[in-house]
Amino acid sequence: MAANSKRTAGSKDPWVLEVEREMAAFAARHAKDYVFRDRELAGAFEIGCFLSLIADYDRQKATVTLHNLDANEFRYLTTPNGNPRNFSFVEVRTITGGFWQLRQQVRVRSHLHKDITFTPDIVLLDGAATINENKDIDYANGNRAFFSVSADAVVAAHECKSMTGFPELYVSFLGMFLAAHKWAGARVGTSAIQGDVGHLAPTLFVGGEASNLHRKIIAALQEVYPINIVTSLHRGGWVLIKRAKLLRRLPFGVATHSASVTTVRAPPRRLVRPSSTKTQPKIKDADIPF
Repeated sequence: MAANSKRTAGSKDPWVLEVEREMAAFAARHAKDYVFRDRELAGAFEIGCFLSLIADYDRQKATVTLHNLDANEFRYLTTPNGNPRNFSFVEVRTITGGFWQLRQQVRVRSHLHKDITFTPDIVLLDGAATINENKDIDYANGNRAFFSVSADAVVAAHECKSMTGFPELYVSFLGMFLAAHKWAGARVGTSAIQGDVGHLAPTLFVGGEASNLHRKIIAALQEVYPINIVTSLHRGGWVLIKRAKLLRRLPFGVATHSASVTTVRAPPRRLVRPSSTKTQPKIKDADIPF
């Protein structure tokens, strides 16, 4: 991100202040405390994207429940080095009967090959997904646990880049898209449904603005892959509701954890208003298995 000549020593860019406000509002809505220490800007940017996804589900009247709090604090994970079991995550439930986990920095083991592992910034997982733990001699000499989740459980993986975009960045996102989503192969050559209902399709969030040429590249990529590339977030507009109808979506549909849906379970303690009883518009897309 280019330096702002009007900034004074110790001042913060407007987008950083906006993220802080969103964090405060998120904490207030859920009656939780939050801690915002001297994080790297990349971490703050990722948190802003994470909160915008939560706000998008809230707009759709989904039930959002916070899990794994630490002393009443929501612990954000913004590095791939952390143990995801020690950090907070969000459960999303919709009136369709499905539920999902929205997490940060969970390593994915690709469906393409068992040795292909990588860590998206944000990942939406099947609600019944489990995080596997094992020791690998090629990871930290086998001294630390290697945590991962199967790509079979990945609904949508998102990346957050607090920088000015460029063509190679946009194209490189396709590698993660294809490696993280088992359902992606059958969808190449088709765009996701555009609208304001459903999960956000795999998205690359970019802080900097896009040139006219870049916009043409982005439009073309979104036409042939079921993805979003959202730019200019440093200018504001973190709440996805401002762009909701323009974004590509995946249907809530029937989740892959159908056995869990039919099982009688005690509902989690709701920390926000419950889902609306009104029927949401249906999105038809039989190609996506969730």
